Amino acid sequence: MSSYGDFLSPEHGSEVRQRQWDVFISHARKDAIVAKSLADALMERGRSVWMATSLRPGDSLQAIDQAIRSSGVVIILLSPASLSSSFHRHEVATALQSVPKGNVIPIAVGDVDLQTLPPWLFDRQWIYLRDHRQVASLVKRLLPRIDATLGESDQSPEHAPIMGEIPNRVPLVGVRQYLQQLRSRTVGITWLIGEPGAGKTSLAREYAYQARNELQFICWLAARGSDAGKICDELRKLNRTVSDTSDHGLVVVDELDTVQGDRRQIIELLGDFAQSQRVLITTRQAADARLLDRQEQEILTIGLLSRAAVSEYLDVLTEEWQQSDRQKLQELAKHLPGSPVMLRLVMNAFQFSPLHHLSEISPTLEGAISETLQVLTGRLSDQARRRLFVLSFCSDFLTMIRSQENWAIPEDEDLFATLLEWGICIQRGDNTFFTHELVVDFLRKMAPREALEDAISYVALRLPDPEEAEAQDVMGSVIALSDLSDLPLRHGSAIALLDLLIWQASVWRAVGEPRRAENASRRASSLATEIDDPTLQIRALNLKSALAFDQGRLVEASAVERRTAALASRELGPDHPISVASEANLAISLRALGELAEATSLMRRVVKKSRALLPIGHPDRVAALTNLAICLREAGALRDAMTLLDEAYSQAANDSARLNLNQVRAALLTNMGRLEEAAEILRDTVMSAAEVEPAGRGEFLTAQANLAMVYARQGRVDEALSLQAEVLERFEFLHGPDHPATLNARHNYGALLMEAGDRERALQLLTQVASERERLLGRHSPDTLRSRIMVARGLTDAGDREGALHAYRSLLPDVIRVFGPDNVLSLSIREEWADQLNKSGDLRAARLAYEELLADVVAALPVDHPLVQRVQSRVTSGR
Repeated sequence: MSSYGDFLSPEHGSEVRQRQWDVFISHARKDAIVAKSLADALMERGRSVWMATSLRPGDSLQAIDQAIRSSGVVIILLSPASLSSSFHRHEVATALQSVPKGNVIPIAVGDVDLQTLPPWLFDRQWIYLRDHRQVASLVKRLLPRIDATLGESDQSPEHAPIMGEIPNRVPLVGVRQYLQQLRSRTVGITWLIGEPGAGKTSLAREYAYQARNELQFICWLAARGSDAGKICDELRKLNRTVSDTSDHGLVVVDELDTVQGDRRQIIELLGDFAQSQRVLITTRQAADARLLDRQEQEILTIGLLSRAAVSEYLDVLTEEWQQSDRQKLQELAKHLPGSPVMLRLVMNAFQFSPLHHLSEISPTLEGAISETLQVLTGRLSDQARRRLFVLSFCSDFLTMIRSQENWAIPEDEDLFATLLEWGICIQRGDNTFFTHELVVDFLRKMAPREALEDAISYVALRLPDPEEAEAQDVMGSVIALSDLSDLPLRHGSAIALLDLLIWQASVWRAVGEPRRAENASRRASSLATEIDDPTLQIRALNLKSALAFDQGRLVEASAVERRTAALASRELGPDHPISVASEANLAISLRALGELAEATSLMRRVVKKSRALLPIGHPDRVAALTNLAICLREAGALRDAMTLLDEAYSQAANDSARLNLNQVRAALLTNMGRLEEAAEILRDTVMSAAEVEPAGRGEFLTAQANLAMVYARQGRVDEALSLQAEVLERFEFLHGPDHPATLNARHNYGALLMEAGDRERALQLLTQVASERERLLGRHSPDTLRSRIMVARGLTDAGDREGALHAYRSLLPDVIRVFGPDNVLSLSIREEWADQLNKSGDLRAARLAYEELLADVVAALPVDHPLVQRVQSRVTSGR
């Protein structure tokens, strides 16, 4: 017998449970209407649902806990009411302890403040639901995720022919990790050992159903009520059938311990099969495994073991030991809990120490693990033990460390081999974990401070790009690691912690969580001031300016970027890549502020330096070319902009960069009046983006939104409205009602409604967007101002002169304050204000406004600018 693969068992009974409900919905009483609508929609589609209305008189919290543990998916409705409910917090805690992470689906309901959501949501993607009227649409998009989580719904195996009578399939929960372990092998024997009711047969049955497409046959032999001779006859018959094929099949002998007669010959026949087939044996007795000494086999224990099973289990694992040692270990085991994890740790520790001091070993799992781990870790070299301490602080990353080239270091291979052999770590399928959280707790308590600092430095060097989906998957682990640290740190560790904080803020920024990003940024800025390192200070400033820019605080962003560019040029030199990048950031914020001339001049300098300093195809060089093209497009130099775009496109290194360039090219073609070409590019972009990334995200939605605007320019307003409505629906589903991208989509939809002549709906929608943007971004955010401008224009189109006058009177000083008095937008709003005065009959005030405006536009704009010509005409005509 060459190997055993123990599986981590829970502390209380078996994880394997029959699934009673497909979906559990956790909600507050105030959200009952939404919860019922959601439940009804799911049940209409054939999914069983548990919610509070399923409680019977007299049921306790235990009934709720049992329902959660017996549900395949838990949906948690988040609202102000639920977030303040102790019962809801209990349900969430139970779900997080009992249900795999991917099976818990948070849904934000109504006007919940998403910036105050609890810490357990840090690394989870939630969905948004405004009210019960959107339930049908949400369920339609949610079902594929639910079905993928629940597994396949068909009730009969396909492809693989069945021999014997396999029990009917019953949905299970708590088996995913067991199944990963089982499916990691193609041949050999696995013993499923556990007490009656632990779920051995259920697990074997589910494995047979899920693996059926990979197998050439399934042979299910039920030992209960049968005798050994009959089982042997069936196995010989099967052997004659499959002896001439190399295809793999599955042989299951269920409840071997109940067979009548000598089972030795059954096991020998199964041993022959295991050389080329997959064999699964369920039993309460581990001792039978000793009858096979030549096969690669593993033991999976399910649930806690009885005293008799503990004795058998240790007897099998120690069959090559001396009898005296085996007896001592058996005596010691009488004081231990029936946890296979604990037994393997003690067994391995016993090989290195008589463990006399453990004769009165703690009867608790925590005490026993701590005492045995002291023996095991004492056997490691100083270097290996220090690395183990580091790994304990990186426990959430353990599988990545073991399986990904970027995370591995040379000495890990031998260390992991030892940890797996001892039972400190286990392997489930392709994943590696510490066997128990108590193991991690012990190691962290024993670890010196330097191990935590080393862990921070180690992780900081290996994190994925904040824009990648993988970043969100590891976000919670990174937060937990950075929260373990407190100042003061060694200089190198402080730098690594700053990297973690900047990375966290960047991920929050990427997923549209500005307040959380700002919190991480503030902590990063505070740490950066304590570290005398210009590069780190520049990185912290760049993050601060980017977040200010995202929130529409353009004046603040440009001020920070001027400071950053000056610091970079002084400390690193004007041609350093960081200095050049800082100048590029400054140019982008200046362009957003309307300072187009300075932005264009600065970006020309950035492009010149990029061409000289960076190789062809470098992302920063492509970005510089693209941003200069955007500046030139806004300045009206369309041909020059197109030449730069062609150069950037020829150097773009990946599909994502090319998709972004296509968006800019389409905008440029639209400015040129080449609408059909723009539409064609955007249609291609939509198709390409759907292949590059999941449909409904990123470039895909942006391309759809831009295509809607082009359709509107072409007069295809109905098509534009339909497309923009789809974009808005997907943004709300993915990001929620208050996300900047969602508000932008709603703003564009309102603008299209206005163009379609539906002024009442358009004005209602635009007013709502303006109010939300003012609440989230502030009164003086450029996005807020653009929405307020659309509202003012909508009131004008609707003939509400008094409302329009009030809107422009409030709007004008804010536009001038943000964009500056000489900005084209500021001058255009002054023209519209004068027009409103004229329409209201206040001709004297209107004439004065036109005359003052004429003097300013002549000073700020070329004489042939359309705005100059319009204002001159109105002053001349006396209008």
